[in-house]
Amino acid sequence: MMTTLADLPREARIALKLTPPTTDDELWNWFAAVCDLRVPRVAVCDCHDSPFQWVADCYFDRVPRAIIMGPRGGGKTITAAALSYAELLHKPGVEIASVGAILDQAQKMYRYIRGWMMDDVELGIVYPPTMKSTMTVTRSRLEVITGRTVEAVNSPHPHRTNIDEYELFAPDVFEEALLMPTETAKFKSNVRLLSTRKYATGLVQQMIDEADMRGYKVYSFCGLDVAEKCTEEVRPTCDDCKLILKYDQHGQPVSWYDICQERLRNADGFYAIDELISKFRAIEHGKYATQVAPCTRPTRGDACFSEFDEDRHAPAFIDYDPRYSVGTTWDFGLHDPNVCLIIQWNTYGEAWVIDAIYSGELADTEEARHWLVGDVGAELLRRPYAGELLETRDDHWGDPAGRQKRVYTKVDSVSAFDVLRGMGIRVRGKKRPSPARRIEAIKLKLRPHPQTHEPSLYVSKRLTKVIAALTFAQWKEGREEYEHDEHSHILDALGYFIDAKWPPKSWTKGETGGKVACY
Repeated sequence: MMTTLADLPREARIALKLTPPTTDDELWNWFAAVCDLRVPRVAVCDCHDSPFQWVADCYFDRVPRAIIMGPRGGGKTITAAALSYAELLHKPGVEIASVGAILDQAQKMYRYIRGWMMDDVELGIVYPPTMKSTMTVTRSRLEVITGRTVEAVNSPHPHRTNIDEYELFAPDVFEEALLMPTETAKFKSNVRLLSTRKYATGLVQQMIDEADMRGYKVYSFCGLDVAEKCTEEVRPTCDDCKLILKYDQHGQPVSWYDICQERLRNADGFYAIDELISKFRAIEHGKYATQVAPCTRPTRGDACFSEFDEDRHAPAFIDYDPRYSVGTTWDFGLHDPNVCLIIQWNTYGEAWVIDAIYSGELADTEEARHWLVGDVGAELLRRPYAGELLETRDDHWGDPAGRQKRVYTKVDSVSAFDVLRGMGIRVRGKKRPSPARRIEAIKLKLRPHPQTHEPSLYVSKRLTKVIAALTFAQWKEGREEYEHDEHSHILDALGYFIDAKWPPKSWTKGETGGKVACY
C-alpha cells in the first residue's frame, strides 16, 4: 500500500513541505508528493516545450518574464497555483499576486491553493487563508484578484505575478497589470502570463510577437503534450484512429490520426485520450486546432465580422459633432455588464460609434453590476451631448427584454426601460430580430457600398472594447450566431440599433448555410 502525505507523521509532513527543492527533479517530486500533481516533462510536438519547463525556470529564477501558451483544459491554472504555493512555503517574505481575467478563473486558482493549505493550517504553517490575503507564518503572502478593471490591478505590487487567461483582458487593464511586479533586494520580480490563444490578433499573439522586445520567453504546448500515454494495450494499432473523421472549414476530411500522428505513444501527461477524441468529434475543427491540439495560430476566417479592418473602420479621431443626429443603443445583463453605445449618423446612412458606457466600470462589487441600469443612464446624462440626446424621441433602441419587470433592476413593477424613460431617455425595443439578421445588418454596414466603395460604419479609435468585439467575435458552429463571451453585449447593442435604422432589405442563402443580407 502506497504511503500518502496524510500518512506521514506531523514532523515529516512539515519537513517535506518546507524543504526547498534545489534541482528540477526535486521540484517535480515535490509537486507530486505535496500537491499530487505530476506535471508532464515531455513535449511530444516539435517546437513545443514540456509544461514542466516553464515552472522550473520561473521557480529557480532562470527567466524573469514568461509567456505560457497552452490548450484549454491543459492544466495552466493548477500548475501556476502549485508554483505559487511552492514559492509561498519556500521563500519567506515573498509577495505573490494572481490575477484572473474573470471571477471564475480567479476563484479556480484560489480553490487549488486553499485545498493544499488546509493541512498547513493544522500544521501551523499558514494562517487561515482567504482570497484577499493568504499568509504563512514566515510572512509570505498571496493575493488572488479579478482583473476586470484598471483599479483592480492598480494597487498590488508583488514580487511574483500570475496573469491568468490574459487573452480575455481589456487591453488597458492588461497593460496596467504588467506594471504590478516589484523587485526588491531580497526577491527578483517574476511575471507569468498564462492563456490559450483564441484570436489571430489578440493579446496572446501580440505578446508573442513582441516577446523579444519586452523581454519575455515564450513557452508553448498543446493538448497532445499534456495527454496520457497511448499504450499498445489500449490501442494496439492506429487503424481505429484513422476512422475517426470530421470535416474542416474547407470541407476536407480530417482524422484523429492526422492530429495525433502516433505522438501519444511518447506522452507522459494526464489529459485523457478519450476526452481529447470526444472534443475532436464535438468541436468545430478550426477551434479544436487552435485551442486544443496542436494549438496552431487562429485565422480570421473564423471571425464573425471578417469585414472589419481596424485601420479602415476605426479612424484616429471620432467625437461628437452637433451637426449630425445622435442616438443610443442598449443591452442589459444580469451577471455581465449593461452596455450603452452612442451613435451618430448622417443623411447618407454613414454611422459612427462615438462613445460607450459599461456598468462593469461603475460597479464596486460583482453583485452590484445588475443594479446599474440607472447608473449607466446617469453617466450618459453627464456627457456633453446629453441635451441633444434628451431631445431625441425615436433613436434610442435596446434589447426588448428590457421591458421585463424586476429582471434588470430588482425593483417591483419597474423595468430597465421604465428606469431610463424616467430619466428622459425614451428607449424603444423592436421585436427581437434573429441573431443572424442582426449580424448581417452590421456586416452590411462594414462592407464597401457598391456605389461609394466605402463602408458606412465606423468606430472611434479610443473605444477599444468595441473594436475588440468586432475584431475577435467568432462564429458558433452553424454560423448563425457569434460565440457568447465578453464581446456579446457590445455586439448585441450595436445590432439592435443597426437593424432598427438600416435593416437588410432582402435575404439569400450563403454557401455556408448562413443568411446573407443584400442591398
